[in-house]
Amino acid sequence: MKKFTALLIAVVLTVALFAIPGNAASVTVQWFDVEQTEGDLIKIVGWCIIDGDDIADFGYRIDNNDPIFSSLQERSAEIVSVMGSDPAKTNGFNVNVPASAIPTGEHVLHVVVKTKGGECLDVNKEGEDGFKVTGTGSASEPAPAELFNKSWDNIFVDGEQLTDGNSDAWIADNEIKGEISEIGFRGWAYISTKLTGFGYSIDGGKVIKSADFIEQRDDVVSLIHADANGFHFNVDVSNIGVGNHTIKIFAIDTNGNAIDTTFECTFTQEREPTGEPVNPGTADAAVIAVAAVACIALAGVVIAKKVK
Repeated sequence: MKKFTALLIAVVLTVALFAIPGNAASVTVQWFDVEQTEGDLIKIVGWCIIDGDDIADFGYRIDNNDPIFSSLQERSAEIVSVMGSDPAKTNGFNVNVPASAIPTGEHVLHVVVKTKGGECLDVNKEGEDGFKVTGTGSASEPAPAELFNKSWDNIFVDGEQLTDGNSDAWIADNEIKGEISEIGFRGWAYISTKLTGFGYSIDGGKVIKSADFIEQRDDVVSLIHADANGFHFNVDVSNIGVGNHTIKIFAIDTNGNAIDTTFECTFTQEREPTGEPVNPGTADAAVIAVAAVACIALAGVVIAKKVK
């Protein structure tokens, strides 16, 4: 009887393991109005509907490179009127890529949609994987843009504003230290191409890029240049670990390159990590899965012992 009970537990847990709902979003409907894949300008226009999350932005990636966003074309009302879909999960895209911005030769351009939760999903025609395009640019990676001008206006620590202009000079003479949850940055930059986003790195790690970090700055546009723009974003440092750290700020050019603004924020974290995952939903599912597998293994051990 105990052997049968252990076996039943294993079966139930196996079913539960595979019944754990996924947190991933997915593209449910896609449509392409314009597919211009030859010539000096690559242009892909269309719309899509997703499930599992809301749409934040559209963009593209060349081959397996990092995606470049800021291709959202507001068409939600138009599409919803026909499809009857959720407006937050429905919108259009207008991808424009100069052939000269793509290295010489044949490549695959993937249209991508970014969700509010940060997932990046390919928007493909059914049965296909992206669009075949021919680049006319340098065979190497496109050269990064040049930094022309910039200003680091404000630093915020857990919502408290520490600086009001000349933050780079302030940080050179002052120390940020304590049990810190979040550090915020505000300023602007002007580079030799259109700004497609801003980014940051922590302790020299991967640059986290996003068009969401852009803050429309009409004052900067009118005083500096039409292609200049502002940044305003927060960085979660609650689980970064005790010790000294550095956050660097970057401007993102039209080719997706991270242009160093020279702004560096050094700080000392005194807060012990809580161990909470960045994406609790996904992590919780993983924990449940691991626990289920462990229970199955334990049940197997019980059965093995009974057989002996």
